Amino acid sequence: MTEADPSKGKNLPAMKRYDIASGALWNMGGFGAGQLLRLASNVVLTRLLLQEAFGIMALTMVVISSVATLSDFGIRASVVQNPDAEDRKFLDTAWTLNIIRGVALFFGVCLVAIPFSRFYETPEILYLVPMVGVRILIDSATTTKLIVYRRQVKIKQLAMIELIGQVAGLIVMIPLAWHFQSVWTLVIAGLVQSSFRTIVSYVVPGKNNRLCWDKASVRKIYHFGRWILLSTALSFADASVDKLVFGKLVTLAMLGVYNIGAMMAGLAGRIVGRLTTALFFPVLSRVNEENGQIAPEYNRIRIPVVIISGWTSAILIGSGQSLMHSLYDESYAASGWIVQLLAAGLWFRCLTQMNHVALLAMGDSRWGAVLNAAKMVGLAIFIPIGWFLWEFPGAVAAISCAETFRYASSIVGIRRHNVRVFRTDLRFSAQVTGTAALGLFLSGWLQSQAWPNPIVFIVTSGVVTLTWLPQLIPAGLQFYRRHQSERGVSDSA
Repeated sequence: MTEADPSKGKNLPAMKRYDIASGALWNMGGFGAGQLLRLASNVVLTRLLLQEAFGIMALTMVVISSVATLSDFGIRASVVQNPDAEDRKFLDTAWTLNIIRGVALFFGVCLVAIPFSRFYETPEILYLVPMVGVRILIDSATTTKLIVYRRQVKIKQLAMIELIGQVAGLIVMIPLAWHFQSVWTLVIAGLVQSSFRTIVSYVVPGKNNRLCWDKASVRKIYHFGRWILLSTALSFADASVDKLVFGKLVTLAMLGVYNIGAMMAGLAGRIVGRLTTALFFPVLSRVNEENGQIAPEYNRIRIPVVIISGWTSAILIGSGQSLMHSLYDESYAASGWIVQLLAAGLWFRCLTQMNHVALLAMGDSRWGAVLNAAKMVGLAIFIPIGWFLWEFPGAVAAISCAETFRYASSIVGIRRHNVRVFRTDLRFSAQVTGTAALGLFLSGWLQSQAWPNPIVFIVTSGVVTLTWLPQLIPAGLQFYRRHQSERGVSDSA
């Protein structure tokens, strides 16, 4: 993306120093392309691997995530948010801490794998976890140059690195899956992708890290990251409680189907999450450094993302079943209603992600823990009720219901910083509800007329899109005009 020459543009406000629109395009384009590649590979893999393979891999990743998130001190977030983060000692200390953490994590996951494999009666986990754990060692050796790129909002470079890494993993994974038809192909592809990213971090311009232990830098990282540790511990429970619970309640095959559905439902959420953390977070952090008032800019830049989130949520709720039936064979039919139920929570998840990033940009890392704790309370309430009333479908719906608890907490958090978005969110929530209901009605009627699933999805999603055009077109035009004006500022700076 375009960035003004620091020697000429250093006095520009943060919102004008970077080409935000171009960064958003590269972020959504690069990450979106990566997610489409991931979707395409999943469609292919479901025809090469058994359903159980996806269930086993889902449980394996839970083991990795459990140890990783329970030891996250927010090292990367500290580099992005701290005003002195580009100091050499600070960066080298952060890199050293990350290596120490990576080594500790590797041994931790190896130990946890033993009781975990016994509890779920899945011996494959005992051997898969150490190999997947090697990714942690590889990732920990990645230099801080890529984190500094994120701090400097160099989205184009980061997007290209991520996309090429995913392509490299795919090139390895598909032939191996075709030949061996084993879950190990997923592990090997992940190792290739991590290795590529780490190697690139040493090749890109900039000074590589060296081992360093600066006490002042350690204190800064700890001060900012202590609440992130609690937040990520709770976020692990948030992200993994479904697999932990369902792993005992349903078969591995059904868990694999659920994982496919959850991946599709979370697609838009992952794009919004990447956009907010890679673009909104560093830019709003710089705004906060300059004047301590992010509310006007936050309210302005979030609207296009809110519109896109509402539009995609309505499409998935209304036509998610016909989409999944079009992409996957009959053995994955249940993934259709899973997508629809989870997409209802996707809307609130996207809104919460944006509010959380705003809180982090203002240096208030405590609220991450509060938000995740709120969702855990929701899950503890709704999952037992859902399972009692409707068994597995009820438990899946409970996950979406719990998202409302976290969203409500995020509204309380940002209001304390004089940022108010609830009325805007309420208006768009009504539109999501109405257009999703329209999509459900139309999709059901078309299916009752025996229309092919691909046609049902195209027609239904097209009708839903038409209802969102009054918001999508102005947002797109505003986005384009901002991009043009920012390019002018960057060229003249």
